[in-house]
Amino acid sequence: MKRTALLFSAILSMCLSATSETINLKNGDRITGAIVKSDGKAVEIKTEYAGVVKIDWSSIAELKADTPLYVSSAGKTLKGNVTASSEQVVVATDSGETVVPLASLTAVRNEAEQNVYLRATHPGLLQGWSGLTNFGFALARGNSETTNYTLRFDAARKGFRDKLTLFASSVYATNDSSDSGDVTARNASGGLRYDRDATKKLFGYGSGQFDYDELQLLDLRSTVGGGGGLHVIANARTTLDFLGGGAYTRESYDTGEVRDLATLSFGNELSHQLLKSTLVKQRFFIYPDLSETGEYRFELNLTGITKINKWLGWQVGAYNHYISNPIDARKSNDMTVTTGLSVSFQK
Repeated sequence: MKRTALLFSAILSMCLSATSETINLKNGDRITGAIVKSDGKAVEIKTEYAGVVKIDWSSIAELKADTPLYVSSAGKTLKGNVTASSEQVVVATDSGETVVPLASLTAVRNEAEQNVYLRATHPGLLQGWSGLTNFGFALARGNSETTNYTLRFDAARKGFRDKLTLFASSVYATNDSSDSGDVTARNASGGLRYDRDATKKLFGYGSGQFDYDELQLLDLRSTVGGGGGLHVIANARTTLDFLGGGAYTRESYDTGEVRDLATLSFGNELSHQLLKSTLVKQRFFIYPDLSETGEYRFELNLTGITKINKWLGWQVGAYNHYISNPIDARKSNDMTVTTGLSVSFQK
């Protein structure tokens, strides 16, 4: 029985060795494992004894992979067994061998990494979404009787070169001490934006936003626009984008007045990981009116989210909306401060 077990172990070890990828280094070392991926500058190989090891191509004398890999170069992707050196990669496909100079190599991926890449570049409609839903509620009874609700939803689906963003928010507040239950705040806003990268720094965008505000007598404001943007900062902790373009706005008021406006649009969006568990977001947009010089409106949103656990957090937000020419002697500026629970999701 013992001899059978030893024989089985030996056969298993031989099989594993036969199917492992091998990297021979110029200094004489040899590494075996499973090739994970490469960006053309280094190779990642998963070993049994040291986990994932990253090796510079310049240190490699020879690489052999009997398990098919995906090799990308000059916009084309080949699948096959790979033999490589520090100067070139040879891909053996069903139709023959193709030589790819290392200088033109874009990426090498195993099956799992290729699937991840495809999901990122061509996600399905319901794939790749991540975001936050914030809830806030306050109730007072006694000498003061008030009720307040807040809701905000933000979601984004980011691809390899594009991003789709959805957002919605609502605030409702009443003073229940009066017989009629006076409404002190009731507004809602929602919209979407699509970004498409032209280069690593430059991108174009198209957006649509829809707003309702009872206290401003605003039945509906529809804003459709587009333009270009610049990725100023893009790293693991901070992203900062500046955007500029034009927009068309149509405003319908409870009084029956309708405004059709052609505007410019300028703004920025910032996301910064302030602490390990705290994320700060800021969004600002201003819309100068082209038909009425000197008239404009702007929106400023500030949000801080502190994680309690992986999916639950605490959110504090401040939202300031300003319009230079309000209707019916209404105030120009509306500011709302909210706080409540935040639920994150990722699909």
